[in-house]
Amino acid sequence: MQERSGIRGIKLAESECIVYEMLNDISMDAVSDFLDGHLAACRVRNFLPSEQRKKIIENFWRSPAHAPRYSGGIEGAEGYFIGGSHIEKDTCQYIEEAKNFRPVINEIF
Repeated sequence: MQERSGIRGIKLAESECIVYEMLNDISMDAVSDFLDGHLAACRVRNFLPSEQRKKIIENFWRSPAHAPRYSGGIEGAEGYFIGGSHIEKDTCQYIEEAKNFRPVINEIF
């Protein structure tokens, strides 16, 4: 059962706080559960052929739009991303920012 968080948004029940992993194929049920807020994340492995995956990775790192994301969160998460950031924004602000990255995303894929 979900509960409202004191910060904002919805806190997942412990049973929902999982990463659903898929191999080769996408489970539309899992994607639906994720989009409905009943899964923390979905991870799909090997959905695309190896050569396509390599090309996307090369394009990502070659793009001048990739940016670091440093965090003092759990285990000091650090990563790189391209696109809008949801941090300290409401949904409308995030979507507007993300729209500006459409040409860059198209180049990567």
